[in-house]
Amino acid sequence: MYDQGVFGDGDLITNATTRLPVCLCLDVSGSMSDRIDQLNDGVEMFYQAVKMDETALQACEIAVVTFESEAKLVEDFEPVDRKVKPNFTAGGGTDMGAALTIALRILEERKQKYREYGTPYRQPWLVVMSDGYPAETQEFRSNIDKIKEMERNRKLTVFPVGIGKDYSKEVLGRLSVREVMEIEKPEDFAKFFQWLSMSVSAVATGGGPIGWVQ
Repeated sequence: MYDQGVFGDGDLITNATTRLPVCLCLDVSGSMSDRIDQLNDGVEMFYQAVKMDETALQACEIAVVTFESEAKLVEDFEPVDRKVKPNFTAGGGTDMGAALTIALRILEERKQKYREYGTPYRQPWLVVMSDGYPAETQEFRSNIDKIKEMERNRKLTVFPVGIGKDYSKEVLGRLSVREVMEIEKPEDFAKFFQWLSMSVSAVATGGGPIGWVQ
């Protein structure tokens, strides 16, 4: 189940900057209860850092999908200067498969919008953060296959992020050819989102993601 978002087209007409669409796919299941405040603060820090970088601000569009027992599109793609601090709450299971379905759908829809308006764009990013073991549904396995094919064809960049010590590195590792990034301590949320904002800025100016140091 998901919420329907609404795409705004005005910015695609008035701002011809090459876009970088970033989808945050965030675990808000019950096991995240002790970390949910750090997640809220970290996402807000990401927004604020992008807002302070004029190039990244013009280029980066962010959507947020959360998942617990169900998945929801909680923030559709829009310029970062419209974002406010999130208020995620934790509870339920870990249906990552449904969240990936939404993420892949909205990324494809956004790319279609870019093509309609002739807006240049960079390879989309999908950031998947989880502290547990996703439900091994057929939907999950099917989406893993789609993501691997998209990565092979250079149509998607995926950043898997494991939170805490009990997440499944094997499962998250199947999401990408990239190594799983790890957030072990509460202060690591700030470190990760700082890295993410710096990498967005680097890509917006024609470079690539900066190196991640544990």
